[in-house]
Amino acid sequence: MKKNTKISILFLFFISGCTTLDLQSQEILHYNEDKVVENPPEIVGNTVLIANWNIQIFGKSKASKPELMEFYEQTLENNYDIIFIQEIRDKSGEAFEQLCQRFEEYNCQISSRAGQSTSKEQYGIISRKGIEVTLRDYNKGEYMTQFNRPPVAVDFKVNNYTFTAVNIHTDPDDVPEEIGYLEQIVMEHENSGNIILLGDLNADCAYYNNDKEVHFDSWNWLIKDSEDTTLSKNDCSYDRIILNDDMSQEYITHGIFRDRINKNHSDHYLIWGEFKIE
Repeated sequence: MKKNTKISILFLFFISGCTTLDLQSQEILHYNEDKVVENPPEIVGNTVLIANWNIQIFGKSKASKPELMEFYEQTLENNYDIIFIQEIRDKSGEAFEQLCQRFEEYNCQISSRAGQSTSKEQYGIISRKGIEVTLRDYNKGEYMTQFNRPPVAVDFKVNNYTFTAVNIHTDPDDVPEEIGYLEQIVMEHENSGNIILLGDLNADCAYYNNDKEVHFDSWNWLIKDSEDTTLSKNDCSYDRIILNDDMSQEYITHGIFRDRINKNHSDHYLIWGEFKIE
């Protein structure tokens, strides 16, 4: 099992004034921006809750089912401040827009469509109003050969606290290689501030052996190999939250949300972390 670094009791990638990652800009769609007020309010409280959920082939079919959409809304809205949605597969873009319309107090952004096969995916970001968001897309140039679905990096400012989150859904057939490429990118800026990696990394079981691999060994892996983040018969920790030492100073707690989630909703559970922003 990967070495667990001790984490202080106070809990996704750069502090204010730091150098941001050299990412390739892409056209990114924005939703709900007409609702942004000129002087956005501060986030109430002194913590921020961040979630990631691979909701499995999310497109027009799921968006057309009111009971599914209502469940997504009830599970996510007002429970988390920042939400990453993975495995959005909808060329029209209508499915994610329909989901976002249910979150009145949030704004949404979505990455470009990525994938080396005919199956393209996007990353969606839902964030509470008052949070400043800058999304950067790796889906260009050499990154398109290194990753099946290149990651996104998102700079957040919550009140006066700033950080960057990297979100990725790795290809099950190339997990060690893709995590290795991701580490090369991130390690260039390891000392630049608060960094969190999260998403469906497929980093367990037959796809990735933490006992043998050394990627991000000096970082803090919150979800242990022994935990289960999927609805499959195997107990696999495919979904991960990984912090650098700076980000770990704000760590409070984390969890895997399983309540009432079944295979109609997704084949993955929702993962989340809480961080102090004072």
